[in-house]
Amino acid sequence: MIRGFKKIWLVPCKITKETALTLVEVAVAAAIFLIILLMVFTIADRGAKYYYTTAAAGSLQEAARKALDRMATDLRGTGLSIITDSLGQPLVEGVAYQEIHLRRNPGYENTEIPWEEGEAIIYRFEYEAAEADNGTDDDGDGLIDEGVLVRVENGSSVEIAHNVKEGGLSFTLQGSQIVIRVELEDIDDNQRKLEVPSETAVYLRNP
Repeated sequence: MIRGFKKIWLVPCKITKETALTLVEVAVAAAIFLIILLMVFTIADRGAKYYYTTAAAGSLQEAARKALDRMATDLRGTGLSIITDSLGQPLVEGVAYQEIHLRRNPGYENTEIPWEEGEAIIYRFEYEAAEADNGTDDDGDGLIDEGVLVRVENGSSVEIAHNVKEGGLSFTLQGSQIVIRVELEDIDDNQRKLEVPSETAVYLRNP
C-alpha cells in the first residue's frame, strides 16, 4: 500500500439559483448596453446631419453675402435718378424689380457728374443653362427653375451667384435707399432642401 495516497472524489457541478440569477443579470446588462449604444449612434448620426446642413447653409449665406457686397458697391457709386428698370423707366418706390440698369460715377466735371460717360451696368436674374421657366426640375439637381445672378458691364456678363431661387432676386426703392434681396437654395448631403434669404440696404448719396 502506498502511503500518502488519498482518494479524490469528483462531485458533479450543479447550477444553483444564484448562478441562474447571475446569467439573467448579464443578459439584462447586455440589453441595457445595446440600448445605450444605439442611443449614442442615433445622437452621433443626428449631429453629423446637423453639421452637414449647417455647413451647406453657411456656404449659401457666404455666397449671397459676396453677391450683395458686389451689388452694393456698384449702387453706392451711382445716382438715384440714374437707376432704371429693364425698360429704361425710373424705379417706382415700393415695387420689387428683378432687373435694374445703372451707370457708375465717372467722376466730377465742372462740379457735375457726366453720367453718360459712366460704365453701364445691369443686374438681373437668368435661368440656369439647363433650366427653363416651366415648373419642373429640368437638370435633375432637385431644384425647380433655379437661376443665376448676372452682372453685365458694357456688354460683358459675369455670373456672380448660382442657385438663385426663382423670384429670389429683387431691388426695391425705399426713399433714398435700395433694398437688395437675394435668396439662394440648394440640396444638402442629407437630401434636405435649403433656402437662405439675405438682404442689405444701400443708401444712395447722389440724386
